[in-house]
Amino acid sequence: MDNPILAMPNQNSIVKRCFLCLFALTFIIHDSNGQTSTEIDSLIGLLDQDLHDTTRYNVNYELFRKNYRRDIDKAKSYLDEELRIAQSLNDEDRIARSQNHLGIYYNITSRYEDALLVFQNLKDQYEKQGNQSRVSKSLTNMANAYRRLGKIKMALEVQMESLAIDEELGIEGNDMANNYFSIGNMHGEINNLDVSTQWYTKAATIYQEIGNEEFYHRSKHMIGLNYMIADSLDIAKTNLEEVKAYYVENNLRSALNMALDNLGTVAEKQGNIDEAIKLFNEALTSAESVNQINMQGEMNQRIGALYLDQNKYTEAIRYASKALDISSRIKERRNTAFNLQILKNAYGALNDVPNAYRYQTRYMSLADSINTEDNKAALEEIEVKYQTEKKEQEIAILEEKAKVDQLKQKGLLGGVFGLLGLVGALLYAMRERRNKNRMAQEKLDQELQFSRQELEARKQELTAFAIQLANKNETLESIKKEVKSVSQNRSDSKTIQGIINTIDFNINDDNNWETFRDRFEAVHKDFEKNIKNKFNQVTTNDLRLMSLLKMSLTSKEIANILNVSQDGVKKARYRLRKKLGLETGDSLEELILTL
Repeated sequence: MDNPILAMPNQNSIVKRCFLCLFALTFIIHDSNGQTSTEIDSLIGLLDQDLHDTTRYNVNYELFRKNYRRDIDKAKSYLDEELRIAQSLNDEDRIARSQNHLGIYYNITSRYEDALLVFQNLKDQYEKQGNQSRVSKSLTNMANAYRRLGKIKMALEVQMESLAIDEELGIEGNDMANNYFSIGNMHGEINNLDVSTQWYTKAATIYQEIGNEEFYHRSKHMIGLNYMIADSLDIAKTNLEEVKAYYVENNLRSALNMALDNLGTVAEKQGNIDEAIKLFNEALTSAESVNQINMQGEMNQRIGALYLDQNKYTEAIRYASKALDISSRIKERRNTAFNLQILKNAYGALNDVPNAYRYQTRYMSLADSINTEDNKAALEEIEVKYQTEKKEQEIAILEEKAKVDQLKQKGLLGGVFGLLGLVGALLYAMRERRNKNRMAQEKLDQELQFSRQELEARKQELTAFAIQLANKNETLESIKKEVKSVSQNRSDSKTIQGIINTIDFNINDDNNWETFRDRFEAVHKDFEKNIKNKFNQVTTNDLRLMSLLKMSLTSKEIANILNVSQDGVKKARYRLRKKLGLETGDSLEELILTL
């Protein structure tokens, strides 16, 4: 069962966050010229004067531009006024410009489908007018909306169409570099790292030529990020150190925080854990100085997780507690679940049973809730498919009716009585088909309802059993260590060894695995069959590891279930990647999730 709350965010999720953050900063910069409180106050003061409608329109237009990144609700009031004035002036150009602002408003407020509709209409309008420059800008805005909807390939296709127009128009300089930068972002998000780096490099070259130092360094930042993901860590570090120095010098705090986070990730990948913790702490301090709450929560969580892996449980508790406070406050449920898990494991390692139990209980409750939401989303997808099939049946009935209408017309030429007989037969057939369809739909409704309940129950049982198995093995190992410690000072070593053997038998009991396997196959049907069909070289142990990875369990939980060390899990993952023919940039987890 897919359960992402049980694992730290992988490098793809980290890079996606960085892409989106830098992308958001891009828009802030593009609209930052002259964006001061003094200018805004001056414009607001103009609204109290007796202005001509065209001037009042221009003031509201500028106030929207200067406020939409600061206060979207306030910006919306200016947008409403500029739309009203444009309509009253019956000015097509001003109406179109205000519609563009409306699309931007929809994008910012996550109404991406509405934004797409607005930008598509503007594109069509500008195409009719032959205004290719504005067609290109509308396409870029459409690409932004597609991107926020997660439709990256569609966004890339639209952005490339915009680029082709700009090249034909001979656009140069900053606008062309921005095109390249956006395309680099999109390729990065679908993990085309080499292609992404090529586009960022083209953008960086132009930014440097025209003296746009800020975006030159942002391009270098993204290039470094690509190298980090591809595990070319020395090259990544060189790029990231360069941009870090620039961000410090120019006091670009948000970008600096991301650079420190990325450098910490590089250090962690290189095994320099102390250096990673130091860099994450720098990012944390910087985030606190600018009240960047999300970054504070993420850095506290990452530091807490590293301390837990280092067996520094008191420090892990200190940082994870802060992370938990933040994630609870801003209602990030998955981060909250992971923070609870860190605290549960840390207190458990300190033998603080009451606190370990308290956090375990909270974690299980929240995990169940999140899993239920995930299951609901999956069932909604099934519902969509069902409704689609139902719609197709309705269309078939309408087509049948259309055929009847055609036959009626033909029958009028051949004779009224023949027509009546034919229509009667067709109506009878339609009635029978409707009855058949109705019965089929009722049966499908019942099956769907049963499938929903059964799937949800099986998924919950599988999750509970896997966690119970991991915790059981961890507890038995702990008891075994205690028994071995006690046995050193006792004479009845045979009795002690018998107890240890019994514990080992329970840890390695294949009946537990068979029970897990049965429940797993009930949820993920034909998983093993699909693997064996594609990769006949995998062993039974490989299948066990792949099943646990399919559930997104942590390395520690996998180690407990398989009764191996966490290093053993890493080695097993490495061997499995080789068997499956995966390259360095390929994700083992993503491959397994598709099987």
